[in-house]
Amino acid sequence: MRRRVQQAPENGGSHPVRIGAFTFDLRRIEELADGMFTGEFVKFRQDFLPHVGAPNAQERELEIRADEFLIEKNYFLFEPARQLLIYQRNAHGGSVLNLEKYFAQIHHEALTLFHPVLQPEPMRRLMRGEALPKKAYLTMARPTNPELVPQSDWGRAALELLSSSGGAGVTLYLHADGRARDDGRFLNQNIKRAVQELIGCGAAKRAKIHVEEDGFSHPIDLIADRMASTQTVEMAGRYPLRASILPALYLALEEKRDELLEIFGDEGNRLV
Repeated sequence: MRRRVQQAPENGGSHPVRIGAFTFDLRRIEELADGMFTGEFVKFRQDFLPHVGAPNAQERELEIRADEFLIEKNYFLFEPARQLLIYQRNAHGGSVLNLEKYFAQIHHEALTLFHPVLQPEPMRRLMRGEALPKKAYLTMARPTNPELVPQSDWGRAALELLSSSGGAGVTLYLHADGRARDDGRFLNQNIKRAVQELIGCGAAKRAKIHVEEDGFSHPIDLIADRMASTQTVEMAGRYPLRASILPALYLALEEKRDELLEIFGDEGNRLV
């Protein structure tokens, strides 16, 4: 990822790419004094044009030339040491999936994959011995990197079945026998380790496990609980000021510092 970010400005700082119905570009890449990179992932669109008008007057759709577009931006911060992307959410802009496809097109190679950083607490809750799994909803996609194979027999067999069938994805619903009076009321504890590995290799796109603890049943959604932060920025009209967005990205990183340290470790004790 670092190499690709560094190479982006080599094309004059602009390399428009068509992805689906929209055009995207990576702009204003800058290496900061602390070794981090910042930039803008820009989306050009001509749909859902806003309306303009005056009080007590008829409104009209904003008119733009055929060669003009509305511009939407997602600002980001990239930390090479941990291969960590801090990405601003913009519902009208490009998604991280679009950024993956952008890199694949400009470098003519396999996708650069951005796996979500998940909150550690839901995984800790799942892995507790007292959490007995009753049901599991899993959606898996075939890993792009064949070297990322789960170590558990269950996880490896699931991906081998997916690969041998030629499918791109599979959805599974597993449940125990709720009427049983013994251990048959619960799934095998090995399912928890298999789900953890499937998430770790990027194969799991959905993972919701229903567990029973102390007689109470509740779901644990491991994918929905991805790490996110909300920050306040200054706006210029409907766009955030660039001078305000960069400090906000750093604040988000600092806010999650302890949780990231738990997941990644420090320089001398890196977990991933």
